[in-house]
Formats: sequence, structure tokens, C-alpha cells
Amino acid sequence: ALEALHSLGFAHRDVKPDNLLLERNGHLKLADLGLARNLNESSAAMKSASLGAAGTFAYMPPEAWESPPQRTFAGDVWSAGVVALQLASLDATPGDAPIGLGEQTTVSSQVGDRLSALSGSVTPPYLEAVRCMLTFAHAERATASELLCEAAFYEAATKLRAAKDLVELRSLEEDAEQER
Repeated sequence: ALEALHSLGFAHRDVKPDNLLLERNGHLKLADLGLARNLNESSAAMKSASLGAAGTFAYMPPEAWESPPQRTFAGDVWSAGVVALQLASLDATPGDAPIGLGEQTTVSSQVGDRLSALSGSVTPPYLEAVRCMLTFAHAERATASELLCEAAFYEAATKLRAAKDLVELRSLEEDAEQER
């Protein structure tokens, strides 16, 4: 969903569990496009509508806290990485803040600690994909397209979901195959 949205020039700007809908057939849908903005739009109206930080604090990327806030497609990837980190955390409960807010060194340390705690409970490809999604430098962060190409990430996500007795997610490759 992020890759499709980004290919049209839009950033969602509020990726979080509340905006992810899981269908009975295992398809994941991205909802609530109320904060989405066309990052290619240069009109004054669009720029004024985009001023300030947007999204849910606990899922906002570091660049959204800069002055002025940076709006990038990579911000959506960060938010998806926070969701992936939260899904993999066996001790997480609904309503828990996935990672804290604060200085980059503090948040970076928290992300590192959470990733280290996951070692052994998720596959190395899943862990690496989440690590690539939670890279602080937005220019170095994995893109949605790059993550789509990482079949190991989707295989690991499927195993993680099955292990938690939740609906098994099918890989996007399988979905694309069925649509052809």
C-alpha cells in the first residue's frame, strides 16, 4: 500500500496500528488518508496545509521533529518500522508506546535495545528489515519498494503472525501473482 501511495507522490503521514485493517482473507489495508499529502505538489495551498508536524507522536519519524519538519516518503517507512517492531514484541500490549520520544540518542538507544531483545524470537531477515526501516537518516532508510523486493521480510512476517496464533499474512508476491 505504501509503495502504491508513494508512486503516486503521496505520503500517508499517519501509519500506525489503528490505520491498518486486516481482512479475513489476510490482506492488509492502509486506512485513514486524512493526513496524506502529495509531496510533489508545489501549490501554496498544499504547502500551508502541510505546515507543522503531522501524525501520531509515537509513530512519527525523527525528521518530522526537525524545524522546519521534513516531509518524506521515508517517514512512512519509519512509522511502518515502528509498527513492525511493536508487532514482534511479545510483551507489548495495546496502548503501549512502541518507542519513547526524545533526543535522537535516547530514541536510537531504545530502538537498539528493542531490536536486541527481539533477537532469537524473529528471523534475522525480519530483524534486518525492521532495522533498515528504523534508520535515523531518512535518506538512508529503506524505501517501500525496496522492502517489497525483500521476500525474506514477508516470509518472516508470515511466520511471526502464525506463531502468535493470528491470521496468517500472505506475501505481497502471492497477491500480485493472483492479480495477474
